[in-house]
Amino acid sequence: MEIYKGFSLIEVLIALFLVGAGALGLISVLWQSSHRLNESLDQFSQFIIRVNQQEEGGLLCAFSRG
Repeated sequence: MEIYKGFSLIEVLIALFLVGAGALGLISVLWQSSHRLNESLDQFSQFIIRVNQQEEGGLLCAFSRG
């Protein structure tokens, strides 16, 4: 049974499966990398908070004094 310009039903189903699997893989990779980026940014912000607490009044006060 031809669906579109000579492609059989099984060929169309296989193509749709491969496209869907590729899209799912891409979404999974993007989610994992965004999760890692979020963790890295959290660690960096904690580092900045610790540095500010160790300074006398923090870095922001040094900038505001002029």
